[in-house]
Order: sequence, then structure tokens, then C-alpha cells
Amino acid sequence: MKEPSDSDLLNKLYIAAPCSVPWDSMEGDDRVRHCGQCALNVYDVSKLTTKEAADLIRNKEDRLCMRLYRRADGTIITDNCPVGLRRIRDRLKLTAAAVLAIFVILGFMDSAQAQGLVGAPVDPRYGQSGPSDLMEPLVSATLYWHTPIPYILSAALAIWAHLRQRRATYFLCSFFIVAVAGATGFVAALYPQVHRWY
Repeated sequence: MKEPSDSDLLNKLYIAAPCSVPWDSMEGDDRVRHCGQCALNVYDVSKLTTKEAADLIRNKEDRLCMRLYRRADGTIITDNCPVGLRRIRDRLKLTAAAVLAIFVILGFMDSAQAQGLVGAPVDPRYGQSGPSDLMEPLVSATLYWHTPIPYILSAALAIWAHLRQRRATYFLCSFFIVAVAGATGFVAALYPQVHRWY
């Protein structure tokens, strides 16, 4: 009789008696953990390749405990699953876009802050010292307004969370993050010059 292929062997798996011990309470890593209640190693098939999981089943000597994730079509998810890999790649792209956007925002804020300090006119009376300073009150008509950047970032994070909750595409979320970074940098660069009165 012909031996079943690795994927056929995996897809015929079923759990006869599900374990009540939570995975998080077991000691070990993402691939295998030790269950203190039944004194067996529990293997997470989604972290193993199809070949590794099939070899594990073929070479078992005693009872075998496994943690399985099954798709709607009944197939078992393994580490070399194209759908799983695509999802991981998408998450990595989104994370990279978010990190890049944060660095862009911080760079714009830092550059806008420096421009505001260097480009601001200075009242020559502030640099004087002597008796005239004691007689004349120094009154400046300069009003410094705080930039709305914290409010923009808070609103952006709330909208981003809403997009993720609504399962928006990773492209849309990444585009949104880049747009917010650009808008924040633009506002940060312009705001100090526009909202000062002398």
C-alpha cells in the first residue's frame, strides 16, 4: 500500500481528546511546550513545516500531543503555508511602514523646532543689561502658540485604529500613515512662522 504524502497525513489528523491546559501556561517555546498535567510535549503544528510535522507523526513512539489550526476547507495550517507566510509578510510591511512614518514625523518635528528657534527675530532689548533695564518694563507682544501636532497625532492614531478594526487593507493603512507624517511635518514647519505676532 502506498504511503500517504506529508500533507495528506496532516490533513487526516484530528484531536481525540482536547486538552484543557492552556498553551500559555506550558513551559517551552513557540514550537514545542511541556504539559505538566499529562507529562508530554505538545507541538504547535502551525510553527512546524509540513515535513517536520509529518516526520513527527511517523516517528512517534507513544502518545502525541499537538496543537492544530484548521482552515475552513479542512486543511491544517503549517509554517510553510503560503497564506500564513503572506499574512506574516503583510504584517511586517505594515510594521515597517509604521516605523518609517514615526521616524519621518520625528524628523519633521525636530527640523521644525530648530527652524522656529533659529529663524525667530530677537528683540535687542533682551540682550541689554544695565540701569535702563530696571527703569523700563520689558513687555513683549510675542504670543507663542503650541503647535497642534500632539492633537494631529492623537487623531491619526484613533483613525488608524478604526481602519484596522474595520479590516482595511494594509496598503490603505500604510498610505494613511505616510499621509499623516507628511501633513504633520508640513504643519510643524509652517505653524511657528504663521502664529507669531510681534
